[in-house]
Amino acid sequence: MSVIKKRNKYSQNGQALLIVLLAISVVLTVVLSSASRSVTEIKTTTYEEESLRAFSAAEAGVEEKLLNPVIGGPTEVKPDPSDESVSYTTSVTQYSKLSGNNQLSYPKRLSSGETATFLVSSRKENGEFVCGGSSPCWRGNKIRICYGAEGSNPRPAIEVLIYYDETGPMNSFNDLKVYRRLFDEVSNRTSGAEGLGPGMAGCEFGGIRYLRRAEIDESEFNCMSVLGCILVIKVRILYALDQPVGIFGTGSAGSSFPYQGILISSKGKAGETIRNLEVYSGYPEPFDVFENAVFSQNGLSK
Repeated sequence: MSVIKKRNKYSQNGQALLIVLLAISVVLTVVLSSASRSVTEIKTTTYEEESLRAFSAAEAGVEEKLLNPVIGGPTEVKPDPSDESVSYTTSVTQYSKLSGNNQLSYPKRLSSGETATFLVSSRKENGEFVCGGSSPCWRGNKIRICYGAEGSNPRPAIEVLIYYDETGPMNSFNDLKVYRRLFDEVSNRTSGAEGLGPGMAGCEFGGIRYLRRAEIDESEFNCMSVLGCILVIKVRILYALDQPVGIFGTGSAGSSFPYQGILISSKGKAGETIRNLEVYSGYPEPFDVFENAVFSQNGLSK
């Protein structure tokens, strides 16, 4: 006698339901994953587009202020009246980077061949130099040139160029001259360099520690008795990369280095995205050709 086992139809229905639920779960997982990825990609794309638009708006603000550098702000501008979501806000301030009236740090680090320019007399908007009254200028008798970063290899050297007019009056430039000196602690590396010697350790001010310093006395070029005699100091880094530069004036109470340029701050906004830019713009400086002399056997005629 054989026994026939019958399958329970309810058990089969339960298995089928389980398979259907598993299939639905897999399908939902795939759909939700695709939807989530699509939403993320849309958000990322939107953020990137807004970021580019905000950065472009900030750049537009900087360019506007470079063309018309009026001190003041903040001022908000919406460049496209049809798109209220895009704007830039700009402000322009006079910039000095002073650490006390007699200590001045250059706003960026320099590499070999690059030059830092420091104003010693104030500049007007029309480019004229001025010294005295509400226009500060340095009237000390000694200036220290601080430069170099700890651990620099090779050790940096500097070329110092001082533009001065020992006869005046200011802005006549009747007797404008350039005083030049080289400073290099590595012997026999730079032709004509002044050896710094072991006593010329570095400086520290404005949160920056400088490796070395060089000192220049104004009596070396007859500027002691002429108001506003020194106009500009230029310091060129030699041999090394990424070096800080600053100047430290001594010898006269009540005088100070003037503003060195302008700082433009621009905030671009697109939707909910904001991008900020800061640009330092120094005042116009002499061309490098003025640092050189022309020698001729005969007189030069124009």
